[in-house]
Amino acid sequence: MKKITAIISLCFVTILVASAQRTVTGNVTYTYVMSDNETVREAEISAVRQAQLKMIADNFGTTVGATTTITMSNGNIRDFTFGETEVNGEWIKTIGTPVVERLCVDDHFIIKVTLKGEIREIVSNPVNYQFKILKNGSDGRFESTSFRQGDYLCLSFRTSEEGYLAVYLTDGETVQCLYPYPGLPSSSMRMNADTDYVLFSKEKSGELDPGRVQRMRLGCKEEMEHNRLYIVFSTEKFSKAMDHENGELPRQLNFKDFHSWLSGIRRRDVRMTVSPVDIVISKN
Repeated sequence: MKKITAIISLCFVTILVASAQRTVTGNVTYTYVMSDNETVREAEISAVRQAQLKMIADNFGTTVGATTTITMSNGNIRDFTFGETEVNGEWIKTIGTPVVERLCVDDHFIIKVTLKGEIREIVSNPVNYQFKILKNGSDGRFESTSFRQGDYLCLSFRTSEEGYLAVYLTDGETVQCLYPYPGLPSSSMRMNADTDYVLFSKEKSGELDPGRVQRMRLGCKEEMEHNRLYIVFSTEKFSKAMDHENGELPRQLNFKDFHSWLSGIRRRDVRMTVSPVDIVISKN
């Protein structure tokens, strides 16, 4: 099949609220022409992402620093939250169940997605911070998002402003709170400005007692699993999601409750930044 790069889109939006930080709720239908080097799953993800981003760009314009996330379940699109692009707003939540159609037109595969969602204008500069996902090491040489079963995950972090941090890991169904570590009293950890941190490393625990640090060894049930890390940071102290104990594993909750918590807290905190990062864990 000949490679197609054109994208056709149609977006309908209804403005509900006009304020200093505008919120818009609307319906968007986006038609995506699949290229011959994409899988159907990849094309569905791209179609959803482009629909969300166009709705944001059409209402708020473009800049740097927004996000959009897609959750998959058994090969099918199941839920949508927010991902990264140059738009002056962010996808807050999906309303109802998205509809995804697979079509074939003139020997070309077409993905048509229809969804309803809420978006919010970004009216302040995002917090400037940097992080790296590390595998089996605690400095930048070990940066990676591809892991094998039994590998250790670390996360380096540095912020230009004092603030508070929480880190979550999800497989699309269950969400684990990796940071703050289990047993720590704080619901989000205070991070000093201009300080290098390495999370999940006893050797680089900083001011924290190494005995309180939990190392993060990854595993998987299938031959290959796609997980997602959420790095949540704000200059304002925030309460973490309502989770519960899970034996010796990190505290956890289901994805629906996590999504609800994250959507709500982001609407209240304009200084909160969420960075989703996809990681792959394989058995071999």
